[in-house]
Amino acid sequence: MIQPDENQIASRSYLIWEKEGRPDGRALDHWLQAKFELEAEAANGGKPKRARAAAPRKPNGTTGTRKAKARPV
Repeated sequence: MIQPDENQIASRSYLIWEKEGRPDGRALDHWLQAKFELEAEAANGGKPKRARAAAPRKPNGTTGTRKAKARPV
């Protein structure tokens, strides 16, 4: 696997920092997240890993899927 270089990690880390509102004291977290993302992309043929959308939830915690009701014949 190809390892990202420090410039790539620094650039991605900066973007993550900005996206999170420029918080103080999270430099190592951002650096490691950037490195992980870039390594995952390299392993995936250079394509960013797509985030999966969570199923929408109702207030009672269910996903909202309905079961078919039995109908009289």
